[in-house]
Formats: sequence, structure tokens, C-alpha cells
Amino acid sequence: MSALPLDSISDQFAVMPTGSSTAALVSLTHTVAQKLETCICVRCLLIDYAKAFDTINHSILFMKIQSLSVPSDLKRWIFHFFIGRRQAVLLGGGQSQWLLITRSIVQGSGIGPSVYLVYSAYLKLLSLYNSIIKFANNATLLVPQCSSVSLEEDFQHVQRWSDTNTLQISAGFK
Repeated sequence: MSALPLDSISDQFAVMPTGSSTAALVSLTHTVAQKLETCICVRCLLIDYAKAFDTINHSILFMKIQSLSVPSDLKRWIFHFFIGRRQAVLLGGGQSQWLLITRSIVQGSGIGPSVYLVYSAYLKLLSLYNSIIKFANNATLLVPQCSSVSLEEDFQHVQRWSDTNTLQISAGFK
């Protein structure tokens, strides 16, 4: 895994100072219009990750952070923020055992959104001609009909990446 370049997060529109749902929609519209200049149609697939922020695997996150070109003191601070957190459950007057938390990014923390950006930045498509637009725990795949990599192939790639990174794609409406 190589160091994360800053342009690796240019496809993420949430948790960014310049990001918003409006910016994501503008990017989506612009990208589709660009692709329609050379192709007849563009296929679009919307992906939602189930409980993405709660299922971020700390071991995988730490490997991604370790690859960053940032000072080692900052990396250590981030690791210490996540390591050693515990939780227990109270139910009916009884309490469970205290267990280590090895997943989640501590929503509501100042660092949670930034580490989610690092985690999701490595999700890239097989074809540079195809596009992915990310907004927090959602992603939109845009695949023009003239692409050499089909929507199905790129989605299978996204599914493999998701499995490897312990993120579950929602099955749809229930």
C-alpha cells in the first residue's frame, strides 16, 4: 500500500471543508455530461454502506494510516486515540463484561471524519474512465457505455474491496 496522495480524496464530498451534498450533485451532473459528450449513455449505480462508521476495522485503519506521509508523532497520537477503548452494556440491572472496541471511528469526535476519509480513499475503480463519487458512507459509480470496464466488473471490484475492508454494502430496500 503506497502513501495516500491528496488527490485520492477528491472523489469524497462529505466531511471535507469544501464538501457538501450540493457539491456532490454538481460533480455527478458534470461528470455525466462530460461522459455523454463521447458516449450514448452512462450507467449509474448507487451504493450504501451499512453502518460504515461503526464497522471500520482498527487494524485495517492503522495499516492505512501507517502508509501516510505524516509525522510519526501524529500517527502515534491517532493510534492512541483508538487503542484501549472499552465498553459494557447495562441490561435489566446487570452489566456485561467490559470488552475492547476494535471497530468504529468514534462518531462525533473531531478525528472520526478525517480517518474515515483515509479509510475510504483507497476505494478506486478498475477503469480510470469510469467515475466514483463518494459522500460519507455512500458511493455512486458512473460507467459510460463506451468504457472498456463494465459496470458489473467495477461493482464486483468494489464488492471485493468492501469485503477486504470489512464494509458491508446494504442489500437495498426492505
